[in-house]
Amino acid sequence: MDSFSEVHDYKAVAENDYGAIWWHALKLHNEHRIVLTRWTNVGLFVLNREKWDLLVEACLNAILAGLMVAALFAGLGRYFQGRQFAFFAFLLFLSFGLPLACENILWGFQSQHFYFILFSVIAISCLVTANAGSISWWIGLVSGILACLTLGSGFYALLAVVATCAIMAFRREYRTRSLMLTGGICLVLLAMNVPGVIGVQSEPESKAHSLYQFGTSLALNLSWPNVIWFQLWAFLIIQLPSVALGVAIFLRREALPKSSYAILGLALWNLLVMLTLSYLRGVYTPFVRYYDYNAFNIVANGAALLELSRLRLFPAVPNTARMALFAGWSSFIMLGCCQLFTEAWNKALPERKSELIEERFAVRDLFRTGDVSVLTAPALKGIFPFTQRYAAYTASLLQDPEIYRCLPNQMKPGLEFSPDNEPMSKLARLLLRRSDFVTVGVFLVLAASFGCSLFGQIKRDSFREFLKTLRP
Repeated sequence: MDSFSEVHDYKAVAENDYGAIWWHALKLHNEHRIVLTRWTNVGLFVLNREKWDLLVEACLNAILAGLMVAALFAGLGRYFQGRQFAFFAFLLFLSFGLPLACENILWGFQSQHFYFILFSVIAISCLVTANAGSISWWIGLVSGILACLTLGSGFYALLAVVATCAIMAFRREYRTRSLMLTGGICLVLLAMNVPGVIGVQSEPESKAHSLYQFGTSLALNLSWPNVIWFQLWAFLIIQLPSVALGVAIFLRREALPKSSYAILGLALWNLLVMLTLSYLRGVYTPFVRYYDYNAFNIVANGAALLELSRLRLFPAVPNTARMALFAGWSSFIMLGCCQLFTEAWNKALPERKSELIEERFAVRDLFRTGDVSVLTAPALKGIFPFTQRYAAYTASLLQDPEIYRCLPNQMKPGLEFSPDNEPMSKLARLLLRRSDFVTVGVFLVLAASFGCSLFGQIKRDSFREFLKTLRP
């Protein structure tokens, strides 16, 4: 799909025209300037001895998705202990451990989405909680800047931080120079980002065409993982924890800890993304390509639910009502995820695999016969760029000698059974062959983290007393 637009960068590398690569990175790709993605893929291309391997890019996307989850563990998971930590880990497994949002991993040219989420999570969790000038604060600031280089909406992380700082400023306890400096710098960076988004146009056919369509699209996005039309009312339950946490932040006399504001900042970021998707992609809702963002309905609201329980907010609410909310919210999440998992495992993934195989056959047939019409065969289902409009252009790109030399062997007739022996290609296939061991390793790390969190509640003094009893 969009991956075919990469070949311009690779041709520029082959011609040592790095100025063209810089220009391509700053040029609009639909509504976005995907600077980091283009630089990353060019770097992989050079490391792979100038051989284009989309499987290498897909493996990198999976690694970025894993780093995104690690950032959530470090940014939000550190506030929870014992069973709460285990529940938060379970929510992350439901959100990102199941193949619900498989589309962006399977497209090599989609790392911009993972970069955007990764740097946004780091920026919000660090800038909101750290003191200005600290190492954590600098990491958050750099991440906020890098987020602006990922997508057209990359500045949302800085915007969420500014909004959160403004909310914190209502509390005298947080009205400090550090907070003002953080908010002021983020505001300046936002102003510097404005020229990059002025005049950017989106595809008219993708936008919501009416207020009703926008409203229903927003309700469906906020109801995720419940994506069927008759389930759109579920957003009233899914979003309830974030709303309750926001009410507590504004109405309680005592200021809540910074962890609550970090969760609120992530919820605001999620709301900005949902509003954007509901308008600019309102026709396609729900769309598996954006499920990585929709998953933050679970993450932000799950963290808010745990924060409400941890701080024992709203003490007037009976325990039975609390347990009913917890059970009802969890049930909605699990049922929706089971529904999406069944759809992905039984339908979406097998269909995507067959589509990729047909596309590979079509490219080889083009080189074998020279007939452009093979790129518009019915078996390709008219998926971009295998359409009447783009077939001739795609064929001219692929048949360029410099580009043909860079293509993976599976696109070349006669070489389809010859493995790509370049270093990054070998590494990617090694990782895939050992993926079961990687999975086991990740679960062991999570189990160790849970154990440390659970046993970390034991007081040091009690442990010292225990050691004294062992002495003769």
